Amino acid sequence: MLPIFNDYHKKFRERLRFLRKQKGVDANEMSESLGLHETYISKIETKRGMPSFDAFFYICQYLEVTPKDFFDFDLDSPSDFLELFEDYKQLDEKQAAHAKALIKALLINQTSEQSNKKE
Repeated sequence: MLPIFNDYHKKFRERLRFLRKQKGVDANEMSESLGLHETYISKIETKRGMPSFDAFFYICQYLEVTPKDFFDFDLDSPSDFLELFEDYKQLDEKQAAHAKALIKALLINQTSEQSNKKE
């Protein structure tokens, strides 16, 4: 197997474990909730298997993430992000502009605080 695929398999396993723990369930409980053998998720997380395409979609549904967000390894709380995005889509143009301005102000403040801590 090409080394690049090993990296993706590792990231996949780590992401699955992270999102599962974030949901607060153990591997056996998740497997059983999906209607699979109790060791199914554990086998994926311990390099003994990978899910089928269909199983991957069921996993995403169970974890309440989109397949896209599952692979966004920089996104720690995809379900929170998805909820925020759905709320944002309901805003009118003026409200959306205010939300954007607030987020930008928060980011500027965060950057400023980080710079002060370094000094």
